[in-house]
Amino acid sequence: MTADVPPDAPLAMRLNGLRLPPPIAEGGWPLGMEHTLVALGLGAAAALLLAGGILAWRSRRRRFYGALVGEAVQAPDPGRKLAALATLLRRVTLTRPDGAAGVRLSGEAWLAWLDERTGSTFFREGPGRVFGEGLYRPAAEADWTALGRELPRLLAGLQGGRRGLPP
Repeated sequence: MTADVPPDAPLAMRLNGLRLPPPIAEGGWPLGMEHTLVALGLGAAAALLLAGGILAWRSRRRRFYGALVGEAVQAPDPGRKLAALATLLRRVTLTRPDGAAGVRLSGEAWLAWLDERTGSTFFREGPGRVFGEGLYRPAAEADWTALGRELPRLLAGLQGGRRGLPP
């Protein structure tokens, strides 16, 4: 409280004035250049660790789906292969926020929904067509090699709620 203001004065009049911090030396930085370089180095290291963690997580997720798809593709009966892959595709779709609406679709609408969410044409124009009306045809028409190669990547991207992961 300042000396010339009475103690019973309104609160706004009893406030102390603002005090500026001491001036920075000419051309200087308050923390010094060493501290700035250390902070930049720590920030870069944290960014690299974060990027490495994200890449490892994506790789692990892709390997997981690769194992599931590989196991389904190894089944001796083509009908069981296709049914297992279609079930896996529907279950992964349900993990998305908008997945409940997607799994209600069938045929061309289902394939278009999948292509839109994965950012590809794998389901409408590629080997993924078998998940539309191909489920009701002989499964020998499916390209098992292409399904085993591309489906894990697309499932990993579909599960994450983003477009498909890069190859």
